[in-house]
Amino acid sequence: MNKAIRDILETLFEFARKHDYQHPHMIIAAELLIEHKTEIDIREIKMIVYRYFNLSEGKGDSKTRKRNIVQARQIAMELSWTISQEFKKKWSLADIGIEIGGKDHATVLHACKTVKNLRETDRRYNHIYNDLEIIIRSKLRENESEPQTDNIESQ
Repeated sequence: MNKAIRDILETLFEFARKHDYQHPHMIIAAELLIEHKTEIDIREIKMIVYRYFNLSEGKGDSKTRKRNIVQARQIAMELSWTISQEFKKKWSLADIGIEIGGKDHATVLHACKTVKNLRETDRRYNHIYNDLEIIIRSKLRENESEPQTDNIESQ
């Protein structure tokens, strides 16, 4: 990431932290500051989603059925499943469920179907999903595009 852009994002994030500003775009800026990787795990995906919805890990993983918490959990499950399909080592539905709220594979499968249906019928929900997918994919993509300097021989 360009140093100037990184400095701007850090400044925005510090401002947001000092003023307890929880706007989703500030959270996105914070996510972009996190170390970029070519891999990501279920917990990282879950935490990105929970932070977007301004939820703690405990609240997001709780047994509550409040709509905003359930939807955050479902999006985290669906994004974990979708992203995992692109890895060499795929996560099972059971792996995802255990990491996200201690749920079983059937709950994850239901979450994936629910998210798909809501994305097709609710523009706002689809926009939220797309924002989160962009954040997660940017973390994966950015590191892949960085040049490898280990094998370059000096002439």
